[in-house]
Amino acid sequence: MKKILYTIVLTVFLSHNLFAQTLFEDSCLVRVGNEVITAKDVNDNLETYKLQFPGVPEDSLRKAILEELINRKLILVAAKKDTSIKVTDDEVEKALNNWIEGLKQQYGEKRFKTELEKEGLTLAKLKSINREKMREELLIQKYLQKYIVPKLNITDEELKKFYVQYKDSLNRPARYKIAQILIKFKPTPQEDKAVYNKALSVYKKIKKGEPFEDFLRLSDDDLTRDRGGDLGVVNINQFSDSVKKALSGLKAGDVSRPVRGEFGWHIFKVVEKQDSIYHLKHIMFKVVPSKKDKENAMKRVKKVMAELKKGTPFETLAQLYSDDKMSKDLGGDLGWLTEYDLNPATVDTLKKMKKGEVKVIESPVGYHIIKLLDKEKPRKYSFDEVKDNLRQLLLQRKQQEEIKALVDSLKKTIYVGKCEGR
Repeated sequence: MKKILYTIVLTVFLSHNLFAQTLFEDSCLVRVGNEVITAKDVNDNLETYKLQFPGVPEDSLRKAILEELINRKLILVAAKKDTSIKVTDDEVEKALNNWIEGLKQQYGEKRFKTELEKEGLTLAKLKSINREKMREELLIQKYLQKYIVPKLNITDEELKKFYVQYKDSLNRPARYKIAQILIKFKPTPQEDKAVYNKALSVYKKIKKGEPFEDFLRLSDDDLTRDRGGDLGVVNINQFSDSVKKALSGLKAGDVSRPVRGEFGWHIFKVVEKQDSIYHLKHIMFKVVPSKKDKENAMKRVKKVMAELKKGTPFETLAQLYSDDKMSKDLGGDLGWLTEYDLNPATVDTLKKMKKGEVKVIESPVGYHIIKLLDKEKPRKYSFDEVKDNLRQLLLQRKQQEEIKALVDSLKKTIYVGKCEGR
């Protein structure tokens, strides 16, 4: 029940940046009952929406934000009128404490304190300026729990009907259970240093004022070079610790020092950021393995293959020799992967392999000694396999329908219009 409730709340602190609050009056755009929506309310959400919907025109985003805020205010007005719904001071205090603990976990205790100091805030002041907003959010949650959640029942009959309707499109791709021993190409320190120095030279020129964009022609990333080095909107938690560390202290417009990635050295530019979600561009300087690097890696491959022929277990050799830190302690086990999780060349190889067979596959990273543990052909998903996902899909659909019906109903009794209206 709690999980459902959180998924249907229209906005939870929608208009908040880390500590941004409406600390001054702004022009009123729309009145909803006795509540007002200001231009600042819309602007406070704009950067978040830009990150979530890159490429969408700003005017369209503003309209979407305003509509979202109107819907929220309608429910808030109705919740305030409902005398059966109460929010206690203790509930508000507990919710504020939970919110603050979440911020500390998200940003880290040290950065959290730094941000407080930057804004000239104390913990007590932060709570004070958020207290009424939190009370409103709790009112909205309780109102939705009372009037929407009881309607969110999905019967088995509905699920089966939905499955029958869409089962032809519910195809499970071919899957492969594999283990690997990764033998990376390891450039010499001299090779790596030479590429780093090239990246560092470019970084210093950018820091002196030369445009980041002037150096994109030097990037070795063929996929992003011609589109301005754009990596799109990404969660930095998916990156390695070294890259996360290099990015975490940057602001919008900042450029990182050269940082080592899997394929070489990167200079990142932060276009926009919101929490751990960043819009990034980069210039990549690839560290290309030399012929000698590949020969050295192949020597290690041959050593592992010789051990396999002697009967040494694959799992033991993975723990001893694999350069894949994520899987080596698991004996190289990568679990089940679909054909969409793997590159086409690897899939072509796996299709021809028998269970238990071992092959060596080359990638830009190194040599992968792959053992096929099991495989399954593509087929239709059974009802039991997808019923939980279908239930969530139907719940979301029903939630949207019920909230739309609620908002449409509230618009008939609550004024929505010009600010001078009553």
